[in-house]
Amino acid sequence: MPPLFRGKPIYIYLLLEFQSSVDKTMPLRFLRYILELSESYGKDKDTKSYPAVFPLLLYNGEDKWTANINPKELYAKTIPDKFIPSFEYYPIIINKIEKKTLLKIHNVVSAIFLLENASLKELHKAFDDLIILLKDSSPVEVDGFKIWLNSLLKDRNIDIDEEIIQQLDSPQEVLPMFAATLDRMEEEFTLRGIEKGIEKGIEKGLDKGKKEIAINLLKSNFGLENTSKMTGLTIEELKKLKID
Repeated sequence: MPPLFRGKPIYIYLLLEFQSSVDKTMPLRFLRYILELSESYGKDKDTKSYPAVFPLLLYNGEDKWTANINPKELYAKTIPDKFIPSFEYYPIIINKIEKKTLLKIHNVVSAIFLLENASLKELHKAFDDLIILLKDSSPVEVDGFKIWLNSLLKDRNIDIDEEIIQQLDSPQEVLPMFAATLDRMEEEFTLRGIEKGIEKGIEKGLDKGKKEIAINLLKSNFGLENTSKMTGLTIEELKKLKID
């Protein structure tokens, strides 16, 4: 049963807009959505009033949110304000919400906010907190969270076995599975880093060896062209070598 106001049920439409980048036209977009919703609502109904719409922005970008929150700020001041569309949307800047605040909320939304901008290492550290946040969530909410988290990790090129994840029913089962995956990813990243370091070391060693050979050849009056053919270095590179 919805809440009552003056003996009548209250219905509020929540209009959610997710943004990862700043959009200066956001107040106009919200205005268009609200007008289209109201028009659609009243088209087939004999209504004297329209349901209230609460416009809510969820922003997870790195740049500061600088867009105006009221469409009237986008119009030239050539007529009185009362003739210009005016309302405000409510911005929630996810990366400004403190972790301790999220941990007090204990729901799926706070869990999503906690992970939204987390790095790979931060994701791993967050799993203990997530079990607390999700412990009172319904099975439907946990299923939704699994889908969202799976999508988040895929966007970051972290491979997850969807079939196994979908078989898990509780946060206590789901999160350790993700944690194990992240452990594997961290090991792979470490190995890749070591391999790249070795490759770079070999490349630098070969390059240094070529230059030493080139210097000796030039000292022996082999000439630039012959030395270039012997070492694979270009004539321009040979000219830059310091020959004592």
